[in-house]
Amino acid sequence: MKKISTVFIGIIILLIGCSDDNPTNPGANVNEKALKITFSNNYCEAEGWVIVYTEDGLTVIDTAKFLGNATVDFGELAQDRITLTFITTTLSSSNKSYMIQTYHSVKKGEWKIKGYSESAAKGKIDVRYSFPLNNYNLFLMSYGGTYNDAGLNNDTLSSLHFPTFDVYNINSDNSLSLYSSIYNMNDGIGFYNWSPKLSFTLNDTNTYNIAVNKPLTLSQIQFNKEVENLIISANTTASSDRVTLFHNYDSQPLTTQKIFLPDDINATSYNIYASNYYNSKLYTYEKSVNSIPNNLVIPNTVVSATHNNSNNSIENISVNGTIDFIMAIWSLFNSNNRDFIWISYTPNDFTSIVRPQLPISIVSQIGNFNPDLMNLYYLMIEDNDQFTSFDDLINYYYKSTVSLSNTFNEHYSYAIVF
Repeated sequence: MKKISTVFIGIIILLIGCSDDNPTNPGANVNEKALKITFSNNYCEAEGWVIVYTEDGLTVIDTAKFLGNATVDFGELAQDRITLTFITTTLSSSNKSYMIQTYHSVKKGEWKIKGYSESAAKGKIDVRYSFPLNNYNLFLMSYGGTYNDAGLNNDTLSSLHFPTFDVYNINSDNSLSLYSSIYNMNDGIGFYNWSPKLSFTLNDTNTYNIAVNKPLTLSQIQFNKEVENLIISANTTASSDRVTLFHNYDSQPLTTQKIFLPDDINATSYNIYASNYYNSKLYTYEKSVNSIPNNLVIPNTVVSATHNNSNNSIENISVNGTIDFIMAIWSLFNSNNRDFIWISYTPNDFTSIVRPQLPISIVSQIGNFNPDLMNLYYLMIEDNDQFTSFDDLINYYYKSTVSLSNTFNEHYSYAIVF
């Protein structure tokens, strides 16, 4: 399960391009006759290539090689739609890594692909906690838009010390919002502390002594599907970042999930994330709500398909509901000290995914690897309530910016793991 989650997170980063400086009006004043791609913020750390194909991916129209942060301008192209492949290089691992991304049947226009870079730490925190003596099975602390939790194995405790953690995000007034909770799900006992405006000294280790002694409220959410992993977070008037309030991972998935939540943090809205991995199938579901519901219905949309081993393609794709796009991932690791990941994104009506042929002149420069030897990892479908098509998604993430927190109220994905 850890491997699955890590890949999904990585794909989200790749898909959105982590860009927040594009035009503010999605799709406005875009010259769709021309094609220009700008790579920035070290999205590509060394050599890279762009390959433009006809819409069906069978014929190469043009190619371009670039280095690092660069703009590749193909000018005006006659085709209304194209298939577009990026090859970018990462040097951070022991092996040289190549990411190949293919976008099938897309419009042209100006694409902006921005890498992700974590800002410098604002400082550190060192926290000592006290709480009523009891047997506990989980401790959670949330700060700066992130959270840490620790399984406690029903240990009998009245105090904990969390050693130093880096803090990357604080409030605009240079204060720190810290939410802390400890609980025992089986015994129905839990406590919390909400400190929304802790004094925080930049570039220093900030030491806090926190009493976690306010009772949590135990309730439950009934789902229509079994849930293995559940995370509940909140937006508040006091914190600049979303606050994680609850996390529970259960190796025995259940449709009825007990939850522990605080009563008085002045939440303006909540975000519920649920997922489950079972029988080589994985779903994730995320929904924004004004209050915690008693029941939550997860979509039953699924995808089925077959793997054609002869050409390493995917065929007979069938989806039983409404989605925005389809995505497939192939991988090949440690091939002549090189790693390769190939991601194909297609519109929602594709019934097969055949990756386009890479030009021999480019393949020879990246280790002469054979794409047919790549392992098919998974096929995924995704639906976002703010989009109605693959074009909407491309326009939003690559040709415009709106705060990422506003990208959806409801999001669902379902994957077949091969």
